[in-house]
Amino acid sequence: MPVPIERLSQEAGLTFRQQHVATYLQRLPEWERRTADEIAADISDGGNPLAKTVVIIPVAAHQEAAQIPTALAEYGRQRSGVPFTVVLGLNTPDVEAESPAVGRSVDAVETAKKGSSRS
Repeated sequence: MPVPIERLSQEAGLTFRQQHVATYLQRLPEWERRTADEIAADISDGGNPLAKTVVIIPVAAHQEAAQIPTALAEYGRQRSGVPFTVVLGLNTPDVEAESPAVGRSVDAVETAKKGSSRS
């Protein structure tokens, strides 16, 4: 489970970088901190911690559904010995948020997640 932003600076043993991030986050307006907490909760996987290395891929959800399975499969085949987490940031113009193309992107991500949990 993600550590609430308010506790970050209170945790013992934080590195300089972690302290810097905590300070940055604490200076954000309250609504932005809430949004950051919500995003952190969304990208955590059932309480499993994120790997130290995180690959963040912005995806044009209204255009890229067909590429999602192939891209995720390529990441799944990598065997570097260093664990990593892949986070897809699905974005789309507001006017297309409910389009079938966006639905296909969401379905592709859900299918890929099911496949990765079996490996």
